[in-house]
Amino acid sequence: VSQNTESDFSFNTPACEDTPQTYQMSNMAGINNSPFNDCSPKVKWIITNTDTQAIEYQSASFINLTSPTAAGGTLTYTYPNPGHYEVCLVNEVTCEIGYNQDTICHDVCIEQNFTAVPTWPTTTLFCSGTTPINPTLNIGTPICTNPTVTWALTYQNGTAVPSTYYTLNVANPLSPVLS
Repeated sequence: VSQNTESDFSFNTPACEDTPQTYQMSNMAGINNSPFNDCSPKVKWIITNTDTQAIEYQSASFINLTSPTAAGGTLTYTYPNPGHYEVCLVNEVTCEIGYNQDTICHDVCIEQNFTAVPTWPTTTLFCSGTTPINPTLNIGTPICTNPTVTWALTYQNGTAVPSTYYTLNVANPLSPVLS
């Protein structure tokens, strides 16, 4: 009879606040492989905000588990706030020969939601060949990674402006130089 409780789960990072995240147990190596089926595998999920050390979520109790995809092997959780979190899956196996508990944890970063609205430094029309302008994009302070920003110019009717009509220096993607 094996009491090996090594398991793991799938996760995504970074992810966004207010967006459901699903954690799926992906391995039950050694759990309940007794020829007499005398082991009782159980799991429990714990999510801790590592910025505040507060437990954000915890299963009410251990859940009996028959397979990684059974109820209890999957957790869907929506983070109400951005930050750094530790997601842990605790396994407990009780067999006639003893008891074993194992915990596997992964760090997950949850990014804030934002609406990207550029600010233009002028209210007048821009004409090619005039003084360069610097639009800015205020997205707050990224928590997990620097964002990838792509700028595109369109006419008021939505048609793309040919790139031969302008130059765009995006050395600082949050405040490019348009000329």
